Amino acid sequence: MRCGLKDGGCYQVFQGGALYWSPATGAKAVSGFLWSRWASLGYEGGWLGYPAGDVRCGLKDGGCYQLYQGGALYWSPATGAKAVSGYLWDRWAAMGYEGGRLGYPTTDVTCGLRGGGCYQIYQGGGVYWSGASGAWIVEGSLWGRWAALGYEAGSLGYPVSDVVCLRDRPGCYQRFQGGTLHT
Repeated sequence: MRCGLKDGGCYQVFQGGALYWSPATGAKAVSGFLWSRWASLGYEGGWLGYPAGDVRCGLKDGGCYQLYQGGALYWSPATGAKAVSGYLWDRWAAMGYEGGRLGYPTTDVTCGLRGGGCYQIYQGGGVYWSGASGAWIVEGSLWGRWAALGYEAGSLGYPVSDVVCLRDRPGCYQRFQGGTLHT
């Protein structure tokens, strides 16, 4: 066992993975693709911090996840392991996680956009967030049109609603800070 890690933590490596312990999280197992991805993000010294739960598998399409102090890692055979956190994770959770229409994340959370915004891309669309607009889903042809106009850096700015499709007439629309897109 090796101790002296961040915040007084320790770890022990085994053939099939490792146990990481910290006073805040207790002992949690890490293994496989999630362990590799966590390693690439700096282990406990990275923004995810220590594991806060063990690896859980049996999700849709053979996926797995693991909770950490600063977010979570989700893995599927189709997407690999991606990190989720914050308001983007909350919005994805509200849509049913990997079982919802967005599916699994295909990118990690990316921040540093205009106005301090962030985004994350999923199998079925993207979630974009800024402090001024909140977190909203962009998908389908409206996402393509918004992209052609420069995403959040363009004249429309960030989304301020999800895509809305009306039952009584064809087409959909989505509101943005600077206007509305229609299909």
